[in-house]
Amino acid sequence: MNNSFAGWRFNMHDTLCDRDKVTVRWSASGRHVNSFMGEEPTGSEVELSGISIYRIENNRITADWVTPDNLGFLTQIGVLNPVTMTGE
Repeated sequence: MNNSFAGWRFNMHDTLCDRDKVTVRWSASGRHVNSFMGEEPTGSEVELSGISIYRIENNRITADWVTPDNLGFLTQIGVLNPVTMTGE
């Protein structure tokens, strides 16, 4: 994530394999120390989580599909404002 996040690190929580596909549930975290998408750095520890699916052919990744929780991540760094639903 370029130089916007210090100490950026990834964790793999689950890995599932079926034939030519590997699915990984992952998270990444770091401290928001420089501007990202025009927002001032929060100085806070932030986390991005997601699921990736990889197609493997001849022991190589030939395609991938990545679904990160961008809404949660952008809310943490102040790009998006959280909305409170009251049910009214």
